[in-house]
Amino acid sequence: MQPAILLVTVAALAAGTGLCAETDLKTVSDGEGPVMLFLHGSISDHRVWEPVRDAMPGDIRTVAYDMRYFGEADWPDDGDSFSIDTHVDDLVAVIEDLDVGAVDLVTWSYSGEIGIKAALERPELFRSMVHYEPVIASLLEGPEAETATKDLMSRFAPAGALLKEGDTEAAAMRFVEVVFKWDEGQANSEPADWQSIWKLNGRTLPIQFAAPPGLQVTCGELSVIDIPTLVIKGSETHERYSLMSEALTDCLPDATLETFEGFGHDGPYSAPKDLAGSLVSFVSQ
Repeated sequence: MQPAILLVTVAALAAGTGLCAETDLKTVSDGEGPVMLFLHGSISDHRVWEPVRDAMPGDIRTVAYDMRYFGEADWPDDGDSFSIDTHVDDLVAVIEDLDVGAVDLVTWSYSGEIGIKAALERPELFRSMVHYEPVIASLLEGPEAETATKDLMSRFAPAGALLKEGDTEAAAMRFVEVVFKWDEGQANSEPADWQSIWKLNGRTLPIQFAAPPGLQVTCGELSVIDIPTLVIKGSETHERYSLMSEALTDCLPDATLETFEGFGHDGPYSAPKDLAGSLVSFVSQ
């Protein structure tokens, strides 16, 4: 059965302008039952979750959508509204539009901070949360975190150079290779559908790097989130991602940390069936 496709209309204030930019977010839905909402990360869109969603049982309704500026849709502006805060507002709007009550949220990388900030604002919208290697830089502190950050940022230098040249597609491929710990050029040998996703969404990189950081969450602030949470990190991931996963787990009062053995930041890409199994096991508890 083909997934149901719908458009959710959302609006956000463009940073520094006070103007409201309205746009439609492409949303796909499969299955029946409690809703599990999947939120993609950077350089991607809702399609990255298809292998995981395909592995989920039919008695869970899986929903995924393209966050603002990601995916194939035309932008509502020149990127003025791109920010974590905008994506938080959009997430809340999508859940309210679903009109199903609380959902089980699944995030990956960049979207981890979005999910956490949404839970701070509207905890009643979330029944549970699963974060695969969430990127929440404000939780990092100390010399170990500083060293891990410098190491990862230095590896992005070639991709950054391509971005300065205006080659967003090539830059996106190099960024993917770094975060997934692949050899240079490996992204070009991956399935064509995935290459298309990465190259298309490379256009978001300039506006993402130019976006305001928004309010930085602290560990103390997260202590009020009593939503059952599973944080997953790969055993082979970059140290910076590992430290952020551990920090988030320690800050939340009802969080468990799981390690995906043999995988890194690419876990949802390389092991979708394993991730689906973890999701089903967690929400069934």
